[in-house]
Amino acid sequence: METIRVLSREEKVEIFFQKRNEISPVESIHIVSISIIRDFIESWQNWLKQIDALSYALPDIKHNYIDRFIEFSKSLQSILFGKYPFHFSESIVWVMDEELMALPVEILKIHKNQRFYRNIRSKHIPPEGNKAEGFLFIENQHSAENILTEMRIERKEILELWESKGSIYKELKGANCTRTRFIEKISSVKVVHYCGHSFEDGLWFNDQSHLEISDLSYLNLSNLELVSLNSCSSAIGLARGFLEGGARECVGFLGTVRNDISRQVGKIFWETYCTTNSASLSVEKVRQELQEIHGEGFPAAFQFVHFGIPESKSKNWFQNKKFIISLIFSIGMILGLFYLFFSFTKQESISNNIELNTKKQDLKIKEEDYVLQYDLKNEKSIDFVSNIPGKKKNKPIIVKKSTNKNIDSKPKINEEKIQNIPIKNFNFADVSNERLEKYISVLNSERLKNNIWIYINKKDPIVSIEKKREKIEKILENTESEELIEYKLRELE
Repeated sequence: METIRVLSREEKVEIFFQKRNEISPVESIHIVSISIIRDFIESWQNWLKQIDALSYALPDIKHNYIDRFIEFSKSLQSILFGKYPFHFSESIVWVMDEELMALPVEILKIHKNQRFYRNIRSKHIPPEGNKAEGFLFIENQHSAENILTEMRIERKEILELWESKGSIYKELKGANCTRTRFIEKISSVKVVHYCGHSFEDGLWFNDQSHLEISDLSYLNLSNLELVSLNSCSSAIGLARGFLEGGARECVGFLGTVRNDISRQVGKIFWETYCTTNSASLSVEKVRQELQEIHGEGFPAAFQFVHFGIPESKSKNWFQNKKFIISLIFSIGMILGLFYLFFSFTKQESISNNIELNTKKQDLKIKEEDYVLQYDLKNEKSIDFVSNIPGKKKNKPIIVKKSTNKNIDSKPKINEEKIQNIPIKNFNFADVSNERLEKYISVLNSERLKNNIWIYINKKDPIVSIEKKREKIEKILENTESEELIEYKLRELE
């Protein structure tokens, strides 16, 4: 963020700024003749009057003002910065002396997302600490007979917005709008919108009472977070009084403004503010929509300016913290419930499948004989019969004895003969594992079970029995299809 100070020094203007990405104890100063600045302001304001007359006479025709607008922008850039390149950050804070408040620095738009803010220099120290709530609409009818209809439409539109928002609001209008009541009301609310005429020397009311700008400066208006001044030249003098009195933010016009334009500005500004709660974003929205309605480069769009503390985009995004937090919490709860539901459903399905397979296996065990089969090659393994499938230790390799005549089956071997055969080079403890047994027991294919046990027991000089068991256990744990298990088993062999 850059800060540029434009200071009035007798017959010259001193402009203080620092070149971007340059760190130096020396502050750069560009000096301009104050008469050149005044000539530019006068030329700009005359062009505004021409545009107002043209658009008022031909309201249905949308004009393009961009070429002339660019000329003014480049001219002001040359005046303020001279030979210094104008390369600043996205957000720029301008601090200008009172004599230079009418300078339309907002027209120096070098890229689409650049945002300008205004501050003032003052001998006053703004007060702090007062808190208040509510919105106040002030309709000052002094010398405003020709715009009463527009003012009443504006009041209705804006109050309907605040009413739809469910916010507390007050009104000050007609004969009640006096200097005394004005001070009472603005001292007890949080947000103010002023509609009516404003003058260089302050405000006048229907009872002919007068409130000077300096009178506002001496009040304690720290209760005001935002003041919207929908009146001519309100950003030049009237805004200064509110800011010196302690108002946090203020928006207003640099020069004269047509009645229908001011009403459009008021509606667009508060519609956006009620959604974003950001005065700076609302001002940007006003400029955008006025150009869409009246033509690109429409100068009156840049007469509406913002004073106050610059806000980052991240702050604007997270301004409604309660809503954001509630939304995130709600989404998290919904996702959590979905996760629990699907996890429970999946777990229940697996449990049911295991239970069903276990019951089937128990029924088969009661009806079938099991043959322990070892490869007798090199006299290092033995075959014997076992009908104790639930044995926990030294459980033999179990293979279903086929009862199908079309399938070749091993003949049943005499148990006494087997008991007399010595066991060589094989330790049943190496293949005994309760977890592995459980995985194998739920399989439906007896042939697959037989092949698994044969693979585990088959002697291999490279892969140990323990390693084989781990591989088989991993396959059974992570593979649901028995065809896929058989395929992976063949790969291991």
